[in-house]
Amino acid sequence: MALVRELYEDEYSPEFSSIVIRDAMTMPTPLWLRAPLLDESAGPLWGTVGRAGDGWLQLNAVGGYQRVRLEAHDEAPPPETERWTSVFEMPYFCGTGTVGFTSTTNASPYSGLELGPPGHYRARVGRRPADDEGDIWVVRFWPEPVRPPRWLTRGPDDELDSVGDDIYALVGWAPDGRLETTVAELADALLLDAATVRAALPGEDRPSDGRRDVRTCDHLVVDRRGSALIITGISDAEEYYDEEPGDDEDEVREEAAPDDSPEAVQMRDVLRRYQEEERLAGLRRRPPAGPPPRYGWVGTDIVVRRGDQLVTLAPCPMNDPNTACEVAGGIVVAGDHIVELDRFDQAAYVKEDGTSVDLGALRADFKVSRDGTVLAATELGRGRRGRSALHVIDLVDGTRHALTIDWNPEFFIVGVSDDTVWFRPNRFRPAELSWTVGHAEAVPATRPAPVGSWAGPLAPEHRHYTAHHCGRSFDGYEDITVIDNGERRTYHVPTPGRVDHRVRPVWEDPDHLLLVPGVTSDGGLEFLGCVFRLDVNTGAMQTVATGAHVRTFIHPWPRWTA
Repeated sequence: MALVRELYEDEYSPEFSSIVIRDAMTMPTPLWLRAPLLDESAGPLWGTVGRAGDGWLQLNAVGGYQRVRLEAHDEAPPPETERWTSVFEMPYFCGTGTVGFTSTTNASPYSGLELGPPGHYRARVGRRPADDEGDIWVVRFWPEPVRPPRWLTRGPDDELDSVGDDIYALVGWAPDGRLETTVAELADALLLDAATVRAALPGEDRPSDGRRDVRTCDHLVVDRRGSALIITGISDAEEYYDEEPGDDEDEVREEAAPDDSPEAVQMRDVLRRYQEEERLAGLRRRPPAGPPPRYGWVGTDIVVRRGDQLVTLAPCPMNDPNTACEVAGGIVVAGDHIVELDRFDQAAYVKEDGTSVDLGALRADFKVSRDGTVLAATELGRGRRGRSALHVIDLVDGTRHALTIDWNPEFFIVGVSDDTVWFRPNRFRPAELSWTVGHAEAVPATRPAPVGSWAGPLAPEHRHYTAHHCGRSFDGYEDITVIDNGERRTYHVPTPGRVDHRVRPVWEDPDHLLLVPGVTSDGGLEFLGCVFRLDVNTGAMQTVATGAHVRTFIHPWPRWTA
């Protein structure tokens, strides 16, 4: 037996108090019949310490940065000798052979720790408090056929209110989602006393119909029907539900064999013809084609408009761009860059000749001066020792100045001139501060920020975007509302369709909006791969072919302002 490989993260920042480990995207996941209870979206997620399933493992991490070590072993490691406060083992199905760190709302990691070939593994998790903040964790993986989860050490901080989640995990890994057991066996596997296990079973202390409470039975069958777990006491064969029996009836019906009667086949044929007619009708509703975006877009490459031609200026310096803005002499683009397991802020100034200047780990809600030569951006301190900073950069000569800010990492830039930046300590508080290059600290602002500075796609908040100094704004999803100097006009996205706000709309000029259409439950596939241009005066709409996936539009710096 030997430790083969390991991966260590010293400053894992939990999202929603969870450490999340998933299969890495190193190869397509092979077809495998997922057990419904092992899907990440099925049932309770937490457990008393954590849970694992089909391609995912989640650990409860409340408070501070966490130190997490993943280990790949070629066989079962020896019993733990370190003084862990909590230890449990659980099966893990790895569909790619590699696992890595991610977070609750992010997708699978791009790479990570290679465990071996795809298949079943066992994971042993150990946890103990760190001396400064958070916890210290180890997760040891080794190949092994499915064996029921088991808790080896219980700590005083284990979430005993979640014992029912641990029972859910035991059932999830049982063959066919059915567990025949006793309260004593459950207590032994969970390393708990029988009274705690009984209290975690669903049921009533005094059932109103006079039946015996399942929590008084020693022999149990825990079975899955649809999304419900049914606890049956063998001694009286009475069923108790953690959901109402009717809640899972639809799911049971969905699992039934399809109806192949002549009437059912005819109905399915009618439905297919109807769906095809709807698709063709959607294509007929497709607005007429118009010219390409006036300023360009960013996807894998930065594409700009030069006269009547679209020109690829350069490859995008980061692989997850969020914001791009036209400035004097080129384009500033910012977003996330993902390398191995790390996702971090990155910004770059791409010049007209295609050369790129790395601007560092700057956030995407930057501001540009009225003449397009000065950039103000924030750098968010990360980790235990991270410090936030406010940066002012001269894009012409490359000089830059920074003000370190310790007291509030979420400050929000309002505007910038040639040597001064205006910002708020919090985007929801109106009081503004200003900092002038060369001064030691920021002071309360005595004059407003320059009105000509670009306001960016992140302000105002949500689905509301202002065309500066032309009295118009936009709000929309399936209906588009344009507010023109107090007058409201509403237009409809060609149905079935909506506005996809993952790509933020942009005012191409004071009279035209560029929007990316999305897919609804009723369709909209005919609109994928195109962009809408809306004339906010008449409601006329065009489609704009880009030939590539748009991650963000290039926002023009507002040269139409006085």
